[in-house]
Amino acid sequence: MTNQSSKLIQIFGNHPSVRILDFLIDNKNFDYSKTDVCEGADVSPGSLYKVWNGLEESKIVVKTRQYGATKLFRLNKDNPMVRKLLEFDLELCKQYAPLTSREKSSKSHMLPS
Repeated sequence: MTNQSSKLIQIFGNHPSVRILDFLIDNKNFDYSKTDVCEGADVSPGSLYKVWNGLEESKIVVKTRQYGATKLFRLNKDNPMVRKLLEFDLELCKQYAPLTSREKSSKSHMLPS
């Protein structure tokens, strides 16, 4: 995980379930193994397994394919709850992107010549 947290993590807290959802939202067009999700979300396998069954049971994540013993999963964009999460994440980006741009431009005006 990068040093800079996403707005989703800043708002809802640095909890493994939030980090997992944040990783899956940011990578919604790709499928991942559980190991990849652990690495990408910077969570331990134990933390992942505590929340993963709930994500599967609620169809927030779906299995896309399997090779050998490895199963790949992705965010289920057909699930209405997931669509709302994606909308919420997009709104966060819209609201905070202008602030970030203004903060950067105001800092650049403050730099010594």
